[in-house]
Amino acid sequence: MLSLKCNYHKIAITPDLNMQSKCNETAFNSRFTNYNTANPKLILVSLYTEADFNIQHSTFNIQHSTFNMSSSFLPGIIKQFEFYKLLGEKTINQLPPEKLNWQYNEESNSIAIIVKHLWGNMLSRWTDFLHSDGEKEWRDRDAEFEGSFASRDELMQKWNEGWQCLFNAITPLTDAELEREIFIRNMGQTVTEAINRQLAHYAYHVG
Repeated sequence: MLSLKCNYHKIAITPDLNMQSKCNETAFNSRFTNYNTANPKLILVSLYTEADFNIQHSTFNIQHSTFNMSSSFLPGIIKQFEFYKLLGEKTINQLPPEKLNWQYNEESNSIAIIVKHLWGNMLSRWTDFLHSDGEKEWRDRDAEFEGSFASRDELMQKWNEGWQCLFNAITPLTDAELEREIFIRNMGQTVTEAINRQLAHYAYHVG
């Protein structure tokens, strides 16, 4: 690994770069550690100040395009959501209707209850999520853990409605909107943080 040690502001640059540093040696204390010229894994650059160390093509001669983390985040995260949606559907489709309401004990939740909870959560979190709090006033969370569905068709209708609300919200997002601040229960967080939080939540329930 090639590591340029300065004071602060870390950025990551993709492997296999042909770099010609024009750093002011009097302003930096750079140290090269375990640099494998045959297969550099990662180059970490800690900037002393953005003014003294400008990360541009005029500063570094970069022969390969740099990795844009933001532009790769949304397609990857959508695939993750699609995976858990499909995983849940495969489980639901294997079970007879009566098993969808089965509970191990009074403290556990049936598959039908989990679907009802996810449906309520998704509608609340993803409806108008850029402009209004993710915990909507009209949500009745306690009711999500009561009762059941009259049929498998009704269960699947709610399941698909929740997921569609999610995909309708995140698919059109731009990279700039990922760093926008939104609120869930009056707690501010970036769109990226909110998406990751919900992915973890849904993965926990779907298993």
